[in-house]
Amino acid sequence: MSKRAQARNDVVLRLAEIEDQSKKGWSLRAMWKVLKENGELCCAYSTFVKHVQALRNGDSQPRGKTEPQGKKSKQFTWNPVPDKEDLI
Repeated sequence: MSKRAQARNDVVLRLAEIEDQSKKGWSLRAMWKVLKENGELCCAYSTFVKHVQALRNGDSQPRGKTEPQGKKSKQFTWNPVPDKEDLI
């Protein structure tokens, strides 16, 4: 299993507990620190936060670098017979 998958599984297994403690006033940093010190997590704080936020939003995967909304991606289309205007 990859480190990313392991980190996500660690967070998924503890998500209910994380949510419960969050409602009680504990910060994500404090929870991460305790879990990390006890050897229950092997990821960085930023990774932990991304996984928690993604799971809270109901995403199946944490958000990484994505294309900004509103911009359309260019798609390549192959034209085996180019126009003369395009070549000049």
